[in-house]
This record gives sequence, structure tokens and C-alpha cells, in this order.
Amino acid sequence: KFFTTLSGDTIHTNDTATLVLTVIDSSRDAGVTSVTSNPSGIIYTGENVSFDAAVKNFGQVKLSSVPVSYIIIINSIDSIRKTISSGDIFSGDSSVILFNDSQSFTPTSAGTYNLKFFTALSGDTIHTNDTATLVLTVIDSSRDAGVTSVTSYPSGIIYTRENVTFNVTVKNFGQAKLSSVPVSYIANNTVAKGKLENNDILSGDSSVVKFDTTESFAAVAAGVYVFKFFTSLTEDTIHSNDTTTFVLTVIDSIKTTLNITIIPEGFYNLLTNRLNMRDTIKVSLREINSPYATDDSSYAVLDSVSFSGVFEFSNIQSGIYFIVITHRNSIETWSKAGGEPVITQTIMNYDFTDTSAKAYSSNLKQINLSPARFAIYSGDVNQDGTVDLSDESIIDNDSYIYASGYVLSDLSGDRVVDLTDAAIAENNAINFIISVPP
Repeated sequence: KFFTTLSGDTIHTNDTATLVLTVIDSSRDAGVTSVTSNPSGIIYTGENVSFDAAVKNFGQVKLSSVPVSYIIIINSIDSIRKTISSGDIFSGDSSVILFNDSQSFTPTSAGTYNLKFFTALSGDTIHTNDTATLVLTVIDSSRDAGVTSVTSYPSGIIYTRENVTFNVTVKNFGQAKLSSVPVSYIANNTVAKGKLENNDILSGDSSVVKFDTTESFAAVAAGVYVFKFFTSLTEDTIHSNDTTTFVLTVIDSIKTTLNITIIPEGFYNLLTNRLNMRDTIKVSLREINSPYATDDSSYAVLDSVSFSGVFEFSNIQSGIYFIVITHRNSIETWSKAGGEPVITQTIMNYDFTDTSAKAYSSNLKQINLSPARFAIYSGDVNQDGTVDLSDESIIDNDSYIYASGYVLSDLSGDRVVDLTDAAIAENNAINFIISVPP
């Protein structure tokens, strides 16, 4: 209260003025002004993080043993608290407190972490300058893998139906040893093919995954094929390094054509001199030396009048081959001994119907005298290389239930399983008809 005391002044309503002062004790005032993390920037799960917290003495007296703490807020809960006491800090000065070793922080899962660093000085009544915050973004790189490069075999010019394999380099970008890394590819956004890289890949190392056999690729049409090779590792949250693209340009292969004439015995109609139905035949070109490897195969539908099919081959070289006929309910039949010369990029003819000598060991049946017609034996319903009771049993069972349509046991091609089919199989079983390879 400020007032006058004038002698003779009888009006006191204007003598006084008041002033309010709020006094705080600034002799003890400290706070955290800044925090840095080590490492800074990207933080990985399992990585040890230490902190440098700058603490300033805002008061007027020397401070010592200032308690400095931090808490980590997870799901709105202060889950971790760690405290260190400072050394002496003079008025206006700062000191850096190092939170390391047991006071450091090791995140175990990816996410955003909010940290509050603050002082808790006894007698400090100014709390607006106590606290500094730090936000850590933690990503899970302990499991991080990706495809870095791809090579194809063959490389360069690729032909349609040519089998292409790939060597895919997979790198471990993370910090943990990886095994069983799933690696896949898609071509022009089609169905993916994949496999597991079962070799261990140490941090920073790479491994080559081979896509061959069932994981290889064969284009059925010419064009540009864009492949995406990628990893799909569980708990890998960094997808920017997962994928590598690879482009193949495929051109039409130079085909070799075989016009082959064949008659499945049961399908032949003696009255009309034609087949009862058109059907698919598989022709394989097999090497003439044991184990008679198949170099290429082709499928075509036999014409019911000419008994011929056009079979195209893309993956052979000129040479001597056995021509091997496979039909769904007939005996597998090989061409004559010694094989046949096949020249690539040409059109060739082979007729199994004009003489039994066209088949290996003359394994054909004459079905017409005039004109002379020879056929491959019918009746091998289960495709085990012989006509026997097991085939007859299948036919009898289907006949009993009146099976019809496109069924294996229909040897005559009339789309009905009956005694006619049973008779064909029985006759060939009695004669011990079997496949005769070299």
C-alpha cells in the first residue's frame, strides 16, 4: 500500500494506491533445453539408443545433483522412467547429461515413441522450462530382404516355348541372420511362381536363388514380358528394396512340323473307312540312345477322315529321333528301329498306317486289307503299357454303370461304354499286347 499522510488532509479516500507483487524463488531453477539421440535418424528394432540431454541452470545459485529423467510414453502410458543426477552447474550455464548403458533405450518393436526429458529439482517452482521432448521413429529392419539382380538362362534372344531359368540374387538388408526367405516372380502380372531360399543369409550378405524345373518360364506367345522378382519376408516392413524388374523379349520360335498319320484301332470304322471321332494324340521325339530322353513333345487332334495331325516342335535340333505315339486309351507305339531323321525348320511326313514296319517291332494291327490300314492297339486304359485284366475291369465297370461321353474306357469312340469296347480290350489282352520300346 502506498499512501500520503498530509497534515490537515481530511479526505482519505484518495490517499492510497495498492500494488501486488508475486515473488518466486529463482535461486533454484533448472530445465532440459535439448535432446539428441545416438544414433539419430532411422532407428531399428533391437538397436541400442543413447541420449545427450542439455540441462541449463536458469537460477542464480550454483546447482549440483540436478535429477534428470526421461519417460517413454507408449499407448498413453508412461512405461519407462530412467534418472541421472547432474554435476555442478553454475548460474546461466548448461551441462550435457549422457543417458547410456543401463540408462539407454532399446526398442523391441517398430513404431513411434514419444520421450519426455525433464528435471525434478527440489525447490524449483518454475516448471515451464523443465521439459524437452523427443520423438523416435523405429522401423523393424531386423528382418529385411530384397532382390537386387536377376539373370536368365538362356539370355539374349528367347524363343516361344523355350524353357528359361533364372538366377536371382537376394540380399539381407537387415541385422538378423535370415533363412527360408520366400522369393517369387510374376510375369506380366500373371500368377506368381515362388520358392524358399533355404540357405542362411547373414546381415549384409547375398545368396543366389535358382528358379529352374517347375519354377522356370516358357512363353507360349511372342512379346515383351516384364517380370517382377520380389521377396515376401515375414516382419519385413521395408518394401522399397523388395523388388527388381526384369524384361524378356520373346520371338516366335522356328518350328519343325511333322505331319503324322495314325489310327487308334478301336476308333476305326471299317464301313466308312474313317474314325468314329476326332481325338488328341501326343507325339514325342525321343533320342535314339538309352535312356531315350524326350527332347520335345507336341499335341494335335487327328482328323477323322485323313487320320493325320499336324505336330509342331520348337525345342529340337536336327538329328535322329524315335517318334513315339501316345493316345489316351491305346498302347504307346514307337517308330521303326534306327529312328527317323528330323531336320529343323522343315515339314516332314510319317505314316503309321500303311505298313506295320513303320512301328518298332512291327507293333501295329492290320485293320483293313483294302485299302491296307494299320492301327495302334487300343485297350491300354490305365496307360501302364499293357492290355490286361486291369483295363478290362475298368471297361466292365463303366459298362455296368452305362458310362458315356468322353471317357477313357470308350475304346470305339462312339461315346458309349459297352460290349464293343470290352471285346476290343479282351482280344488284345488274350494276345498279350504290350508296348514295345527299344
